[in-house]
Formats: sequence, C-alpha cells, structure tokens
Amino acid sequence: MYFLLPLAVIPVIFIFYYVYKKDHKNPEPWKLLWVTFFFGALFLLPAAFLEVGLTEATGLSEKGQTASVFAYAVLIVGLVEELSKFLAIRIYVYRKVEFDELIDGLVYGAASGAGFAVVENIYYVLEYGFAVGVMRAFLAVPLHIFTGTLLGYGLIQRRLSGSLRWLLILFPSSVLLHGLYDFMLFTTDEQHLGNIGIAILSVIGLVVFARYLLKKHGTEELAQNVKMPVFVKFLYRALGVLFILFGLFMLLGFFASTDSKDSAVFVASIVGVPLLSGAFLFWKSLKKDPTQLPAG
Repeated sequence: MYFLLPLAVIPVIFIFYYVYKKDHKNPEPWKLLWVTFFFGALFLLPAAFLEVGLTEATGLSEKGQTASVFAYAVLIVGLVEELSKFLAIRIYVYRKVEFDELIDGLVYGAASGAGFAVVENIYYVLEYGFAVGVMRAFLAVPLHIFTGTLLGYGLIQRRLSGSLRWLLILFPSSVLLHGLYDFMLFTTDEQHLGNIGIAILSVIGLVVFARYLLKKHGTEELAQNVKMPVFVKFLYRALGVLFILFGLFMLLGFFASTDSKDSAVFVASIVGVPLLSGAFLFWKSLKKDPTQLPAG
C-alpha cells in the first residue's frame, strides 16, 4: 500500500502551492512555513487523543441520534481539529516579525492546515486505499487547508488591527463548517446519498471564500504574469488525467450497480466533481505561458 503515498501527499502540496504562489510581493521564508507545517502535523496526535477522550467522556459518537451525531461532529471533531490548527499558527509564527501582512495570515494558515492534512491523509489512504485517497483530495484536503486560511486570516487581523472581530467570526465558522462536513459524511447511507452533495457544497463554498480573500490580498496582477513552472504543468496534467479516469470509473460503477434514477445529487457530486475538475486541470496544463509585461 505504500505506493499510494504520493496520492496522499501530492494533493496537499498542490493546494498549498496554489495558496503560496499568491504571495508574490513578499514571499514568506520557507523556514517559517516548514515550522508552521510541522506544528500543524504534530498537533494532530494530541488532537486525536483529545477526541478519543471527549468521546468517552461525553458518550457522543458518529453513530446515534441525529442531534448527538451533529454535536459530536461540531463540538468534538470540528472544535478539536480547528483548535489544533489555530494553535499551530498562534504559538510560533504569530510572534514573528515576518507575520505582518494580510496575505501572510492566509499563507501560514494554509501551511498549518496542510501539515494537519498530510498526516491524516497518509493514515486514511494507507488504511482504506485508492478510492478514499482520491475523494479526500477533493474534500478533506481542501477543507483542512482552507479552514486553516480562515484561522490565519483571523489571527493576522488580530495582529495588525488589535481587533478580535474577524477571529470571533472566522474561528466558529471554521469549526461549524468542519463539523457540518463531517456530520454529512457520518449520516450518509443509501437513503441519504444527497448528504454527500451537501458536504461537497460546503467545501466548495469554503474554497470560493478563501479564493476571494487570496485574490483580494494577494498580488494577482503579478501572478498573471509569472510563468508556470514545468513541474506544476506536469502536476496539473497528471492530476487532471487521474481525476478524469476516476470519474469515468465511478460513472461505470454507478450504472452497473444500481437501477435507481433518483440519485441525481449523488451522481453529480461523486462523478461530476472529479470529471469537471480533471478536465479543468488538464485544460490549465495546456495553456501557454502568459506573456511578460515589458519593463517600465
């Protein structure tokens, strides 16, 4: 199963690189980024122990009555995991002089989320295999990285303005969104396949908002005029082909295993997302390098 390790790691690197490249004016030191990444990964262990302890203490779990499952998803899983990513930013890089621009909060938040995501992803991919790895590439990985950007943005607003307003909005929002995502997956069964669609929509909403912040505070005009590295083109193309093949495989499997025509949401979420995402990535890999603006 160790040959699946690239599947666990590459999506994390890909999404983090997307966030990092938005900071063109004053790129952050890789040392600080790696330390934040390391803390994000390190804090997964105490987070896992805390989740187990709280589960035993409260009796809540992913099974049971709807209200108790929702409470477990939000107040245990969502709260503990988002708190661990928050602390990964707060205890180290928050105190550094380099943490001084709004875009920095997004980049370091993504580093924290990427550290957490890569360790969790390795476990799930090695334990459950290829299909789970591909689905996590679309769902869990962007969820962890982009909730990290929300936490980082709240912290940088606190650092620069002294106001807690953004943090008091974005921290609970990241916890609730994380919990909602997990709740939808916990309660998915043959009668509730549409829950997967709601989980995907929650991740898409998170990605759209994070992308808005990146475009607002990043140097987008510079990003449009920087050549795409060869390895990034290859990564776009490889992931595009992988996602298209996975989408086709799922489509064939769906029609071969069910006679029901009432699962349009399920088909759209499970099959449509990888097919459309794969086509987009492959198309992006074929785009020509943008022309550099003349000096002066």
